[in-house]
Amino acid sequence: MGSGSVPGAGETPDAPGRVPDLPWRELRIAPVMTGGTSLAIWMAGATAELYRATRALREPTNNDDGLAIYRSLLELTRTEATVDIITGTSAGGLNGVLLAAATALDTSIERFMKTRTTWQEAGDIEKLLDLCDNIFGRAFCALGDAATTPITSAIHYFRDEFEAAMHTPAWELFPYQKNTNFADDLAVAGGAGTGGRP
Repeated sequence: MGSGSVPGAGETPDAPGRVPDLPWRELRIAPVMTGGTSLAIWMAGATAELYRATRALREPTNNDDGLAIYRSLLELTRTEATVDIITGTSAGGLNGVLLAAATALDTSIERFMKTRTTWQEAGDIEKLLDLCDNIFGRAFCALGDAATTPITSAIHYFRDEFEAAMHTPAWELFPYQKNTNFADDLAVAGGAGTGGRP
């Protein structure tokens, strides 16, 4: 890659605090997306952020704080992020295909973000319960009924936790200080435990 230029973005001005003569380099990302319907929504979010990072130097930020951060970091380090190889299975493979298609078709960030919204809507708790009701007792496959049980049972016992996780960071929901693995270390170190890890 030529110094001082990014394909599709033209000349990029030097960012404050960066060495002006640092040559441009390419950050090649190769995501591996595992299967599992329960992870599909999480992977959709990760895929969306990967795509934003690869588009940050090519699209205007338009008051998008996240995109502006990616752009600043890439300009500061004179780095162009690209998704090189994508692999995945099941729900991960589906998200990988969406990312690959968007990359190949040069899809705008705004349009690609609609896929994340679709996953979020598909993962709505009430819709999941309705889907289970429609499958239970009506599936041709003998395993159909058994497939709904883990979902309905988990929602029945942990619905409050699932709903809280939709808008609360994991570190607030599950603070490590309350983990029994950290209890002894916290007592000895005065709150700065490591859980026995080096």
